[in-house]
Amino acid sequence: ITDTKVVRGNYTDAELQQIGLSFKNNWATRSDKAPFNGSYKLSFGNKHDFNSMVWGYVGSLNYSNSYHHKDSDKAFYTSGTDELQYQYQSSSYTRSVLIGSLLNTSLKIGDHHKLSLKNTFNRTMDDETASFAGFYNYTSQYRDNTSLKFVSQSMSSHQLIGEHYFRVRSGLDLNWNLNYSRSERDEPDSRRYAYSRDIDNPDEPLRFLLDQSLNFRFFSQLEDENYGSALNLKLKPFQDATMPTVRIGMMSDSKSRDFSARFFGFRNIPGGNFMTEDSILQLPISDIFSAQNINSKFIEVVEQTKGADSYTSDQMIWAFYAMTDFTVHHNLTITGGLRYEHSEQNLDSKTLTNEPVRVEHDYRDLLPSLNMIYRLSSNTNLRGSYGRTLARPEFREMAPFSYYDFINNENVQGNTELVRSLIDNFDLRYEWFLSGNEMISLSLFYKYFKNPIEQTLIPTGANAPTRTFKNAD
Repeated sequence: ITDTKVVRGNYTDAELQQIGLSFKNNWATRSDKAPFNGSYKLSFGNKHDFNSMVWGYVGSLNYSNSYHHKDSDKAFYTSGTDELQYQYQSSSYTRSVLIGSLLNTSLKIGDHHKLSLKNTFNRTMDDETASFAGFYNYTSQYRDNTSLKFVSQSMSSHQLIGEHYFRVRSGLDLNWNLNYSRSERDEPDSRRYAYSRDIDNPDEPLRFLLDQSLNFRFFSQLEDENYGSALNLKLKPFQDATMPTVRIGMMSDSKSRDFSARFFGFRNIPGGNFMTEDSILQLPISDIFSAQNINSKFIEVVEQTKGADSYTSDQMIWAFYAMTDFTVHHNLTITGGLRYEHSEQNLDSKTLTNEPVRVEHDYRDLLPSLNMIYRLSSNTNLRGSYGRTLARPEFREMAPFSYYDFINNENVQGNTELVRSLIDNFDLRYEWFLSGNEMISLSLFYKYFKNPIEQTLIPTGANAPTRTFKNAD
């Protein structure tokens, strides 16, 4: 299938038929007995001494295979009323496979320097079959819905880390790291379809709903890349432990994403024999999608991909911080710091009408923190702290892309108007240390959120509700 949208006008009837026939007839489900869950793990490691240097390594390989089954009841009511929109009994069956590996190695040079290389790789594969059946109010139907989905996800991560100590004043600690990670998500051929009958006629046979919005195949690919670096210094200018210690540092983090998806539905083309087609639509789905029914008179593929179903995005963060801690009169310890973050978030996609969408955010934030510990006695403390933090929207929360969550029976869509949240945190705690590791504490906290990101559910008439994200007031 080429990149050209699969609709009439772009292809001839014969070409559309060939495209329809190119999809595997793998709609049907089957029952089987699941074996026991199992896992395997192999670990190894060693170290070697070379005069003043020590080299060590540790690695592991692991594999797990598990099966899960879940039954549940679902109901949804029209917002603000007691009108039942649907009521389903659902079942889901999932096979999950995990393959993972780890290889870490370190070189210690004398007593003051250490270099480390850390590598991990994980791949998960989930094969899920789900169904829900029951009352659908808007069309007064009993519906039997089925979904089949296979998702493969992988992530590789690599870090080069340096830890160093220098005899400057009373000691200078320096550590740094360079890191790279890549993740991929592939959903190669998810399928969804439904049968129905009149709710008041339980003896009526179930008929396949040959509607491109109710039976479709979905393909998606996502690629993320992340580059980062950090540098931290800790200086002890004084030998007295109660005197200030100074910490400064910086970090950078660059992330990019490329996401694309395509939807292919199947519809009933006018011109065929009604009685013949009606009898075919009562058959098992593998018979309905047999080769002789894919033609310009009966079942035809139609692509429903929208411009919003693909997006590219990137994020860049630069951060700098400075902090210090010191003791006042042996009873009061103060730790304070200030962090500056400059971040950019960009996203490119399209609207439902194929108009370009560009999201650009540029933030410059000062994030102060202060922590105080007052020793009331040898075994009681009073702690107070304040700190400002932030939360940025995820790419998927900002993208206009919409997908159907079969398990929750709702559409999920991003919001291009999202902005980052700021949180002011206040904490007060009393601590009473008893014997051993026992402690009694009493805590109070207060948080103030500016533009918090929340999930909201929007009723959409006869269709599944839409879950989206927004900044609360």
